[in-house]
Amino acid sequence: MTLDIDKGQIELAHGSGGQASDRLLRELILPAMGLEADRLLLDGSSVLSLASTGPGQLVFTTDSHVVSPRFYPGGNIGSLAVYGTVNDLSMMGAKPLALSVALIIEEGFAFKELWQILEHLGQAARHCQLNLACGDTKVVGRGQADGLFINTSGIGIQAPGLTLSPRALRPGQHIIVNGTLGDHGMAVMLQREGIAWENPIQSDAAPLWTPVQEILSAVERSGFATQTISCLRDLTRGGLAAILNELAQSSGQKLSIRESDIPISAAVQAATELLGLDPLCLANEGKFVLFCEPSVSDIVLQTLKAHPSGEQARGIGEVSEVCGGRVEIQTAFGATRLLDWRYSDPLPRIC
Repeated sequence: MTLDIDKGQIELAHGSGGQASDRLLRELILPAMGLEADRLLLDGSSVLSLASTGPGQLVFTTDSHVVSPRFYPGGNIGSLAVYGTVNDLSMMGAKPLALSVALIIEEGFAFKELWQILEHLGQAARHCQLNLACGDTKVVGRGQADGLFINTSGIGIQAPGLTLSPRALRPGQHIIVNGTLGDHGMAVMLQREGIAWENPIQSDAAPLWTPVQEILSAVERSGFATQTISCLRDLTRGGLAAILNELAQSSGQKLSIRESDIPISAAVQAATELLGLDPLCLANEGKFVLFCEPSVSDIVLQTLKAHPSGEQARGIGEVSEVCGGRVEIQTAFGATRLLDWRYSDPLPRIC
């Protein structure tokens, strides 16, 4: 008897390790992601060959995804689970190679929705040329998991000699972002609250390895060392404000940014003004901040602007001095104030 994908639901038996579990894996989970059962060892492990990647440091990361709602304009929890982990590796300058996927599913979850989510997950993995190497599935009782949680872990290879760290920040370095801020956080919030917006706002969720790779290659082709790029960080929970404050504290530097240079779409600006939110504190899933020496900032910006995920890239400030770690923002009126970060994210369950 095969699973009824259109009408069936998750039962506790599907997490028991028996025939029901095997059927769920072979008839729904693996096919939805575009995988054959023999491609994924059913005991949850896989052997990877790294010989073809050449020399480099192994980078490992893990992330859990609990976004609510699970579907929103521009994305869903399935594609987000892939892009979130790919981007964590990319910020270390590591080429993503392989991904694990672990599902925690609530009893009563519809097969049809699970198929749709995993189909998007598989498509995103193929888009990123990732090997879906291993996985795990657990089922919990009704009311114990809010439908579905996904954990992904990723492995990547960082080029030899590449060091990206807040400790490498130095006065005079330029601060660059690759595009408009706040799109993901606002798209999820409007969908969550059922707020119709005249100009629909789409999540910016996207993989960032390609633009990062192109930046590093362009810098080297121009005769500069990759060390001229000192630090990368994706602007997820807490947005630009949280990430810059975290980096300032880690490095002991003062970061100075210009409000007028920070790219924010007209739709996000209008929505945040109406709802009393700060776009600099909203999460992003396809945006990052980059610190580099002035000698390569034009190369970085030109490379980013030639890529779809960086058409709105801007230089927004500089590392200004060693001062114990703080972030200052020059307002549109010419005044300067501290850019503080919030005690908690104004929009929980954002990724």
